[in-house]
Amino acid sequence: MKFDISAVVATIRSGRRPRGCSDGGTFAGPKLVRLREYNFFTDPDCEVEGNMLDCAEQKVDREPRRIVVHPGFMAGTAPTYNHDLALIQIDPVPPYTDFLRPICLPERGMRPRRFLTVAGWGKTDFFKESIGTINFSPIKMKVVLPHVDLKLCQQVYKLLHIRVNESHVCAGGKVAQDSCAGDSGSPLMQYDPRSGSWFLMGVASFGVQNCGREGIPGVYTNLGTYLDWIRENIQQS
Repeated sequence: MKFDISAVVATIRSGRRPRGCSDGGTFAGPKLVRLREYNFFTDPDCEVEGNMLDCAEQKVDREPRRIVVHPGFMAGTAPTYNHDLALIQIDPVPPYTDFLRPICLPERGMRPRRFLTVAGWGKTDFFKESIGTINFSPIKMKVVLPHVDLKLCQQVYKLLHIRVNESHVCAGGKVAQDSCAGDSGSPLMQYDPRSGSWFLMGVASFGVQNCGREGIPGVYTNLGTYLDWIRENIQQS
């Protein structure tokens, strides 16, 4: 579990509390990235170590001021899943704390390192022995995944009749280590030890239905191919 990674966006209608919350998103200054709807379990996130209870700060509620969906995105457009990205501007921007910090956009030409980190509240069987089978994690989880070469990823998904291209980045392919349903929009991150900064390399997009299968990586929207579009829309805010 990691408190300082990722965010959740909920859809609230008619002033009611949401039955579900979105998939993970990433705070990049006043922006978040695209999500869908699932479930809040705890507020705040907590973990128990011995007799100590370590909790994050309470969640922050903010209204979206502007939502910009990439103009090339079309929901359910298999076998391509292109341009699976949107920006959400929130107002007012919450103050930065020990638990809330922005993440860096990748620098132009930055390549994924050998290992990448993804975080979110998606589907997991991690808690089935303690609290039984659940659909989505009650706490924020993270996993370190190996980066998978694009050509290899294309070969894997070609067998599934899905086209993967340069607008995607792939990671995973290890048993029981994967993003899953409920993680769409969650950050695929890379730590740069030289600068001490985290970079947002990708945004969880799609994978196979049975997550965490050997040899089948998850597919993420490659943020490096959308830098001009992101910056153009940030400047318009």
